[in-house]
Amino acid sequence: MGRRKLDEQEVAEFRAKLMDQALILFAKHGYRDVSIRAIALATGCSAMTPYRYFENKEAIFDACRARAFERFAEFHEQIVEAHPHPVERINALGQGYADYAAAHTDAFRLMFELDQPSEPSNHLTLMGNRAFDTLRNSVRDAVQQGYLKGEPEKLAHLFWATIHGIVVLDLTNKLTYGIDKHALLESFFEGEFTSARNTPEDSK
Repeated sequence: MGRRKLDEQEVAEFRAKLMDQALILFAKHGYRDVSIRAIALATGCSAMTPYRYFENKEAIFDACRARAFERFAEFHEQIVEAHPHPVERINALGQGYADYAAAHTDAFRLMFELDQPSEPSNHLTLMGNRAFDTLRNSVRDAVQQGYLKGEPEKLAHLFWATIHGIVVLDLTNKLTYGIDKHALLESFFEGEFTSARNTPEDSK
């Protein structure tokens, strides 16, 4: 008797289950020290079963990262909807970035894993861009409305680099001088960028 063909929902559910386990392993051990066999064992299936759903380990890694970025983007898109004012929105995005990283540490580590085996898939690239677009578009809005001065793309990358750096320092317990990550982000938005911020009245 042949093996029953799974329907789309069953395939999606198993892929999600496998990616949940793979994400934990990749975040803990890194890409190169995780095998398909280890992922299968953690998922509770045979060593060959993952190949029915993914081409290889690289494909699993890519899919895990793409899903992590998609959820990251969805979280920030909710912040965008809740904060119509661009300056308040940028601050909320930065604070949300920190909160999300603390609540989803494994996914966050995987999204920004330095040891990447190959070029990202188109879907992974799309999800990564979608996540960054929430900040990029907010900075563009702030510049267009006169709340920030400068080239939007460069400013967006500078904001992102600063936010990400603070978050990584916090995750690695390097904020050792009694400075809270949220207070540091607040200082960045309210103080460090005072020279770059402008009011609509001043820009006229």
